[in-house]
Amino acid sequence: MLVNADNTIPPEARFSDPTKIIPMPQRWIDQPLRYPAWSKGADLTVSLDQQIYRTFADLIPEFEKESGLTVAFREGTCGISAGLLFKKQVDSAGFCCPAGEVDRLPGLTYHTFAIGALAIFVHNKNPIEGMSLQQLRKVYSGEVTQWSQVTSDTGIKGQSDMGVQPVGRLHCKIRPGHWRLILDNPGKFSARLQEVGTIPDMIAQVSKNPRAIGYETMLHLMRFKNKGQPKVIRINNADPRDQHAVASGQYPLYRTFSVSTWDQHSPEKQQNMKKLIEFLTTRTKSLPAKYGLVPLDALKKNGWRFHGTELIGEP
Repeated sequence: MLVNADNTIPPEARFSDPTKIIPMPQRWIDQPLRYPAWSKGADLTVSLDQQIYRTFADLIPEFEKESGLTVAFREGTCGISAGLLFKKQVDSAGFCCPAGEVDRLPGLTYHTFAIGALAIFVHNKNPIEGMSLQQLRKVYSGEVTQWSQVTSDTGIKGQSDMGVQPVGRLHCKIRPGHWRLILDNPGKFSARLQEVGTIPDMIAQVSKNPRAIGYETMLHLMRFKNKGQPKVIRINNADPRDQHAVASGQYPLYRTFSVSTWDQHSPEKQQNMKKLIEFLTTRTKSLPAKYGLVPLDALKKNGWRFHGTELIGEP
């Protein structure tokens, strides 16, 4: 179990069951992959979610040079990745959430290569440096409405007469993980929640509003620093920038990064996909800490649970 685990979030909001496969008609199962026009002539066709696209966009050209293979890849979302897999238009698709029940199509295997902390941040003028996970949930549920009701992990109280403005991006409702580790159901969030549609909007809103609190990966706080640089705070006295705290489960909020493969690939295609996954997994280990990614080896060392190569449970 996580060092600071509780029973607030049900298991199905963390990970889906990898053994439950969606039943599909035989005609779909027999359908071959048909690649989109943008991948013409490529050895591998890959859709990457927006969380990892920028990172891998720098790494894939290295892979092409090293392997002699060409990779056609495009930026998308978990939903776009899922749609391309359903249409059988890509060799692999990247996700920044654990696979949901809707993603477990016949013949698909998921391979986790890293997790990344889901950082909680506030306006730079907010004196709060950290809070407990329980306090965070009360803030987002609407039970806590004033910053004076929040006591930092250093003993400092929030500013008096300052209302709390929770900001949220409730995307990917059908998949486990991400914001569902704060509150597992959209209906549990405060009626005062300010919903935003994009990652830059989340960062910008919290950066300019002294009352606000939000969440996003360290990767995107770095990527969109031109939208503002809010103050990242500790949760359960653990810092999301501390990779050991994330790897050990002391920091309790994270995203899961995985890519998929098909078992219907030809032996040559399977071998090429294996090379790509091994390359990305290996290179993730050597990425600078600023990327906020905790690689596979660190997860296994700390007792995270796997089904084959897919992460399915916490320590």
